[in-house]
Amino acid sequence: MTTQGNIILLPPKRDVRAMQFSRCAQVEALWWALRRNGAPPRRRDITAARLGEALSHVFILDAPGQDGLRFRLVGSALHQAAGIDLTAMPFTALFTDSWFGTAKALCRTALCEGATLRLKVCSEAGAWGQLCLFPLSNPNRRQLLGCLEMAQPGAVLLNALTIESSHFTRAPGSVRLPASAPAPRRRPVLQPSGMAEAPAQFKGADKGALKGVRAGWQRKRPDAQRPALRIVSSSE
Repeated sequence: MTTQGNIILLPPKRDVRAMQFSRCAQVEALWWALRRNGAPPRRRDITAARLGEALSHVFILDAPGQDGLRFRLVGSALHQAAGIDLTAMPFTALFTDSWFGTAKALCRTALCEGATLRLKVCSEAGAWGQLCLFPLSNPNRRQLLGCLEMAQPGAVLLNALTIESSHFTRAPGSVRLPASAPAPRRRPVLQPSGMAEAPAQFKGADKGALKGVRAGWQRKRPDAQRPALRIVSSSE
């Protein structure tokens, strides 16, 4: 604090929110350091030793389909904040119902563009935090590396978060990950019950047979030799 005459100059206010998310910053720095030729880091390069103190706040998401996002690995701090084991649960379980669609859309963009995603989140109780997502290179499945850090460690996370803001970062020359095609929909096969036979597959009628039937109809029409039947009534 300094003074100029009768004016007291206060130091510029520092963004406390940006200062507190050291674990998210650590994971982000690791992700950028492990990139190769513009491609995201490989899944096998993300090890517990490299994550260090951020390990308990880190998670990995599987994206098997167009909309599917499920927890594959989850840090211990997130398990405790959720109150249940989040493994195999949908990623949207962290958000309130009205934010499900937005969370899915943002994750799809990060996957397809090969970009990092930073979300400013807030719980219904007023606790705020930061959630970061980073795409990973994996030949077998599409995955995202994530880190969630709350300013209040005891904040409840399950079905409680809303999104205040979002920010994408895509480096020049970064490689876009191929989008997975949606699985084809198959018609359900009806299974017979009891002693009933399986339903037969419908086959179209033979065109040659139809021509013969039509010809027979034309031959059987009434003419001079075969007059049409007449109804005769009697008054007996």
